[in-house]
Amino acid sequence: YCLLATALGQMNNVIHLGPYQYVHVLDQSKYTERVEVGPKTLVLAGNESIVGGVKQFIVVRPRHYVCILNPVIKEVSDYRNFKLRFGHHEYRFHGEPFPLYPGEELGSSPQPLQSAQPEQAIRLRAADDVVFHGTPRKAGEEFLL
Repeated sequence: YCLLATALGQMNNVIHLGPYQYVHVLDQSKYTERVEVGPKTLVLAGNESIVGGVKQFIVVRPRHYVCILNPVIKEVSDYRNFKLRFGHHEYRFHGEPFPLYPGEELGSSPQPLQSAQPEQAIRLRAADDVVFHGTPRKAGEEFLL
């Protein structure tokens, strides 16, 4: 019985990640969290645990977008070293599927993009200071697209 319990305990420390799957791994000795992406077989150390289980990458179809809350800063070198922009939000469009980093939240499910008919416009309001199509815009400024 003890041998079986030990074998079952070791099986819980082996995680099989398929393509486009990821997990958040908490290192309890350093109290840091990292992202591990598949496909791979991950063997957890004794001080590591999985937070939230195995998840699927976020897939945004063509002509759709998704809102990410507390997004990572884009100068991320790998899935272990990253910084979050707390209180900000970011819109991501069709492209490669992506995982959510620890602390990032899915603000909305993928939504279809709005389109304007000829002789119509879409009114936008800048949430932050941005440069949009080469023109600097201040936070709160409204402009037509």
